[in-house]
Amino acid sequence: ALDHPYRGFVSVFIDRAEDVSNEALWEWLRAEHLPALLPGSDADLVAAFTPIALEVDAPGDVPREAASDRRTLLLWFLNTPPEVAWEPVIAEHRRLLEEKGFGTVIAALPFIPTIPGTDTYTDKLWTD
Repeated sequence: ALDHPYRGFVSVFIDRAEDVSNEALWEWLRAEHLPALLPGSDADLVAAFTPIALEVDAPGDVPREAASDRRTLLLWFLNTPPEVAWEPVIAEHRRLLEEKGFGTVIAALPFIPTIPGTDTYTDKLWTD
């Protein structure tokens, strides 16, 4: 996925509802939600992750915050720029997730790819 020339990418962080098990959320994502949302959409691939606890021997400068066992990260790989896919894919995902009571989107962060070896997009990094 990282080598494919996707036009956009969105990281979506979800906090699962307290009364919903991790297994129930993942089952809904795999069996119902994503198979219904992805076909014909601007999203080509979704990767899902849950956090693991920080190892005891991790470097001392790494903050020691307890990993939320209710957190899930979805990485949406898009065939269009995020602003094109936002309403029909990302906003719709949030609407369905929250409507079904599975959880809440706490952050949705869009990215566009850079063009290696060029300064393309660097003019958008800082404002005067």
